[in-house]
Amino acid sequence: MPVSGFSLADLEEIASREGVTLRAFLEALRTAGLELVAEAPFDRLQDAHRAIEEVNIAGLALARLTIHRLPSADAPPLLKEIAALQHAVAVIRTFAPLPREMNPAVPTTGYEDVKRVALARLFLDNVPSIQVDWSLYGPKLAQVALTVGADDVDAVSPSNSSPEGPRRAPLEEIRRNIRAAGLEPVERNGRFATLLHEGHVEVGLIPSIEYLGGPYAIVPDVAIVSRGPVASVALYTTRPVADLRSIALDTSSRASVALVRVLCAREFHIQPRLEPRGPDLESMLAHCDAALIIGDHALFADPGRLAVNGRRSRGDLEPSAEAPERATDGQRSTVDRQPLAIETIDLGEVWTRMTGLPFVYAFWAGRADALGRDDVRALQQARDAGVAAIDEIARQYFPGSAVQRDVGARYLRDNIKYHLGPEERAGLELFYRYAVEARVVAASRELRFY
Repeated sequence: MPVSGFSLADLEEIASREGVTLRAFLEALRTAGLELVAEAPFDRLQDAHRAIEEVNIAGLALARLTIHRLPSADAPPLLKEIAALQHAVAVIRTFAPLPREMNPAVPTTGYEDVKRVALARLFLDNVPSIQVDWSLYGPKLAQVALTVGADDVDAVSPSNSSPEGPRRAPLEEIRRNIRAAGLEPVERNGRFATLLHEGHVEVGLIPSIEYLGGPYAIVPDVAIVSRGPVASVALYTTRPVADLRSIALDTSSRASVALVRVLCAREFHIQPRLEPRGPDLESMLAHCDAALIIGDHALFADPGRLAVNGRRSRGDLEPSAEAPERATDGQRSTVDRQPLAIETIDLGEVWTRMTGLPFVYAFWAGRADALGRDDVRALQQARDAGVAAIDEIARQYFPGSAVQRDVGARYLRDNIKYHLGPEERAGLELFYRYAVEARVVAASRELRFY
């Protein structure tokens, strides 16, 4: 799991007090294993632009940008400023537009809060997520905010109770309110890894890169693996790989994001800007040279029918269509339509071609003393039962589409493998080694099994 922590305002203050530059301080934390600065209160930073630029230069990302107190009731100037900053650094993963503390000089109403959320989504189309705080603003405003652009709800505990007492709304009520807003509640990326790291669960199905985040043991011979094309982890490019300057990242699979960083360093020999974005291929390619798409979005993507910045992809043009004409100095001349060529690169295939080994995306892991032999056997039997029921799983997952059902069944049967044998272990160890060399993680560790 990416190691996250600290407020950028606190780091800025500590660096100043200790007489070191913020960049040197951030780089030292990066060397020690930090990958995400947890929060940056934009209006409390001594120099917000410089501080967030230093986060980028140090090779870190910013998990959340917040506003401590509203400086003004006029939202657009501040939002434009943040959008321009994100365009320059591309490190902000989430923006929370509602203030953490009320400013008596700038009172707000529920209507104005909802309006601010909507404007944030419109102005900050280069920030992956817009966040509202469930406990701070309450379920009703948070629910309405989800209908006007917010897509992330913060302050939702993984359990219905905590040492601090019961939450403001039970978990099922939160889910019910989200569904009532016309959306489907989904845990944040790396749900089980996060719960495992925080000690809320003892065992979980986690992305392979998350194993390096704690002293865990692995359930033997159960994994999500590909050997060759995986079909569900793909890089879509609008220019040759060697010329890529930027890649938009679908961050729904941390192992796949780590894989693309490893391949950029080791196979493609490029250092593109990496920009987290929602899994909308057309929007991603409108902002970056390439897009990493994962899961169903990759499985059913149709890059041949896109329009990116006014240019249609080649598959969306009629073969017999003629080039349009335009007037030039009173004369007629033809203009090439210059259709957009989008190449699809299957990252599972690239990995196996580069290494000759399978790639391991996820496996069951947990505390070293959490499972006994019977538990391990039960998980292995569950794997076998699932493999035997692939057609039924695909039917239930895609109840309304025979075409998608067939694609899903072929994917589960042909592209994905479910065992963690000697070659898979060798591929996993090599992935960890390359991840360290590419500075994706600080250090590797030996594979330990139940």
